[in-house]
Amino acid sequence: GDGTILAGLLRKQEKLRKLEDSFEPKLRSLLTQAYQERVEHEAQERVEQRAEAKASISKYEAEISRKREADSAWQAQLEQDMDAVCDVCLDGDVTVDNQILFCESCNVAIHQACYGIPRVPAGDYFCKACLHFGRDKEARAQASRTAVAATAAHLRHKPLNICCELCPRRQGAFVRATWEGEKESDNPNKA
Repeated sequence: GDGTILAGLLRKQEKLRKLEDSFEPKLRSLLTQAYQERVEHEAQERVEQRAEAKASISKYEAEISRKREADSAWQAQLEQDMDAVCDVCLDGDVTVDNQILFCESCNVAIHQACYGIPRVPAGDYFCKACLHFGRDKEARAQASRTAVAATAAHLRHKPLNICCELCPRRQGAFVRATWEGEKESDNPNKA
């Protein structure tokens, strides 16, 4: 009785140990393989995360640089505006009723009184020469495309192809003039 039961249990225990011993290497191999796959997956995920972080930082730095350039251009323009003199009378004094205005396209500085402007315009101001040659339309189109380009739009314009008929000046505040008997269309580049 008891001896046969004990012998049967011992045989079954030995079979179980052999089965467990055969499973152990296989289980270790599977666990090692699962661990390596997990490490590789996490490593790839981290590489992608680092690449995304670098791209985000690069975009941020480019945006900061662009904003600094725009701020620098704006500051330079403000400093230039503070030292401005009227292109007609060569005086820098201003009063409430006689401000110095700057053309948004060519940046010519003029007093309201010197150029016949009764009040400061609500929006952008363009001198008579730039209006005549359509630079106001170009500047507005450019400003609608990008704010940074608008900040320094006047810096990219070449001087107008006109000259003063009374003096040798080729740049500045021009007013269209016609002579007696001449039509305006006879010489479109005469100021």
